Amino acid sequence: YEVLDPEGVGYIERSQVMLLLDELYQHYSDFKKAGVPKGAARDILVDILDVDGDGVISVQDFLYFLDVTRIKLSQDTSVTFLEKHLPMMVHSHLYQWLRAAVHFPYTNLIVDFVVSVLIIINFSFHLEDNYTPTKLSVPFAMTTVLIIVLEALVKILVLG
Repeated sequence: YEVLDPEGVGYIERSQVMLLLDELYQHYSDFKKAGVPKGAARDILVDILDVDGDGVISVQDFLYFLDVTRIKLSQDTSVTFLEKHLPMMVHSHLYQWLRAAVHFPYTNLIVDFVVSVLIIINFSFHLEDNYTPTKLSVPFAMTTVLIIVLEALVKILVLG
């Protein structure tokens, strides 16, 4: 469910479900064999997921559907260290911002890009001798390591 609701708003729009159906029928052979639902059949599929009829698929709708269809998935109710021992910190604006940043779909891509650029720049300082540090190579290397360590620490804090 979290894949379909990466921002954590608590519901999935009908249009997102329609896009998911398109992807499933386009890329997975079992769905292709069943045939692509069109028109009313497609709306019925979404209506089945929208148990309470409010026009969006909430976590409760999704779990109810899985329960009725006997699909065995469970909601992750584990509590992170911060949630258990420092609940006031979890409700802070900084933590909420970090949580949103960690769950943002392109965060890993952005961090990896920045680290890659720093590594390339660092290599450019060593065109003739790769093993002798220069005045500029040391700060770039330390910045690269710092970014990688900070990324790991933030993910550990937010994700547990």
